[in-house]
Amino acid sequence: MALLIGDSRFKGDYYSMFKEMNVYGKIENVIIKKQYNCVSDNIKYANKFIPIQHEYLVIIKKIKS
Repeated sequence: MALLIGDSRFKGDYYSMFKEMNVYGKIENVIIKKQYNCVSDNIKYANKFIPIQHEYLVIIKKIKS
C-alpha cells in the first residue's frame, strides 16, 4: 500500500501528519517528494515564513498473520 501524506500549518503552528500517523504494517520505504501546484505558492509573506514544499510517499507492507 502507498500513502501520499502532506504536512500542514494552522495559525502558524506546524503539524506533521507523518509523525501522527498510525501504521498498520511494516514501513518499507519513505520517499520525500517536491510538492507542486500549492495554493500558497502565489502568496507573498511579510515575515520569514518558509512554505511547506514537500510531501511524503509512504510504502507500507502488510504483515502476514
